[in-house]
Amino acid sequence: MNNELFKLVTRRWVALPLVGAAVVAGLFMVVYGAISRQTELVTMGGAALFTEMGAVTAFYFAKKLSEE
Repeated sequence: MNNELFKLVTRRWVALPLVGAAVVAGLFMVVYGAISRQTELVTMGGAALFTEMGAVTAFYFAKKLSEE
């Protein structure tokens, strides 16, 4: 097996559950904050989700540009 392919697959299998847990935690903060009328939790959860979305997008764009 190609060593670079192994590293890529391993990184994906490690990153996927971590990103999934972060998304679930952010969504929980937003929903719980909205239900309990705590705008601080809604703001923090929303900011965390947008930051994570930006980081993932930037990572994939940087990876694609470096390959070209």
